[in-house]
Amino acid sequence: MEDVTLKGFDLRPAQEVKRQPEKPQVKPGKIYTFYSFKGGVGRSMAMANVAVSLAVQGNKVLMIGFDLEAPGLEHFFFSHDPTLQDRLRSGSGLIDLLTPKSMDLRSVVTKVNLDLEALSFAVNEPNDGARLDIIQSGRASRAANDYTQLVQNLNLDDLYTKHDIGNRFGAYRGEWLAKYDYVLIDSRSGMTDSGDLCTVVLVYVRTALRRP
Repeated sequence: MEDVTLKGFDLRPAQEVKRQPEKPQVKPGKIYTFYSFKGGVGRSMAMANVAVSLAVQGNKVLMIGFDLEAPGLEHFFFSHDPTLQDRLRSGSGLIDLLTPKSMDLRSVVTKVNLDLEALSFAVNEPNDGARLDIIQSGRASRAANDYTQLVQNLNLDDLYTKHDIGNRFGAYRGEWLAKYDYVLIDSRSGMTDSGDLCTVVLVYVRTALRRP
């Protein structure tokens, strides 16, 4: 009888075939932008609460304070993390990413030290990998006048046309999605250039808030 060889198939008995370990499937994260047409609707507070709820459930969460003209997302966490304010003063922020010069993302990310286990009353076994990080606007790390001047001088049109800020933030987006389960962006209210970056370039899901 003629031997027949089937290319690509292992015809040995199953017990002789060394089983290869299955590679764990890594689910990419998702980016949600919290947006409101007008200010004062509780957008930042709602996002801070969602971020903590997701972290308590064992997720890695990154919050980004993209409301450069009215920063302050980090203030929701000062009473829970007494060291956060000092650590933000010595770090960089989002305003530093919106410059012609590319930066290492690790230099703008600050960990929020919450007792996630104490908060996890709804979760039986908190995941040790849970994490809550923040990218502040950048105001805390510089004098108020210096920060205001930086925001006033910000020219996104110039950054797009001359410094390829769109593709650069596309690369940042990829890094965030690879590292975090959820990225939550606190967008500027109204129709603005920075709001377009939040609601078009970076986002998967837009969450619009308004008064009832």
